[in-house]
Amino acid sequence: MGIKIGVFGGTFNPIHNAHLTLAEFARDRFELDKVIIMPANIPALKDTSDLVDKDYRVNMVKMAIHTNPNFELSTIEIDRKGKSYTVDSFEELKRLYPGDDLYLIIGADSFYQLEKWERFEKLIKLTNIIVAARNDCDISDLEKKANYFKLQYEANVYILDMPTIDISSTIIRNRIREGRSVKYLLPDEVCCYMADNKLYLDS
Repeated sequence: MGIKIGVFGGTFNPIHNAHLTLAEFARDRFELDKVIIMPANIPALKDTSDLVDKDYRVNMVKMAIHTNPNFELSTIEIDRKGKSYTVDSFEELKRLYPGDDLYLIIGADSFYQLEKWERFEKLIKLTNIIVAARNDCDISDLEKKANYFKLQYEANVYILDMPTIDISSTIIRNRIREGRSVKYLLPDEVCCYMADNKLYLDS
């Protein structure tokens, strides 16, 4: 019998405590055996103007997750180069974990955009979907969208109810540019690493 593997992708520019909390809530709620944290190389649907080098982002993820034995770094999107399409990654993950169940972990904002993703119908067949519903989200509207995906595409969609943690990578980058503290918004090791490498000061 296979195991249950969560997959949480993003630019992680930088990774922060809201990312980590979401991944841990999903792992705990759906009894996932592990969560793969997968930094994107070049995101297909995001502005990349202030995206720091991939090596910095990979190192920050390593630092952020090394104390959690249930989290694991994957560099398959970084290694593949070019634009990062989630469907390509899941095709590769299916080859790596042929007998296991994959769970794509995404926020509600990404879920509403899912039909714009590259080959999204193929992706839906490769994975279950865990959607994080935060306190600022209309849960009834999200449930309707989840039911639409279940009926229209026979998708397996699960809603994760969790508290809102109002932290974003954009907030962190802006505070750094303004010379303000980002302590407690992300792990201390990541905070020190960004300072040592002068990340986000000029972007």
